[in-house]
Amino acid sequence: MSAFGTALRYAKALGFDAIAEKLQRTDESYNAENKLDKLADSRLNEKAIR
Repeated sequence: MSAFGTALRYAKALGFDAIAEKLQRTDESYNAENKLDKLADSRLNEKAIR
């Protein structure tokens, strides 16, 4: 994850706006997927405990 942030900062600093935009979308997509995975895992764990 930190690699996306680093690459994004470099792309912005070097003026590669199109690349920075793609990296931003990829990072946001990854974060959303990660949050959904955690939510699903926590709900499955709650059902397993009951």
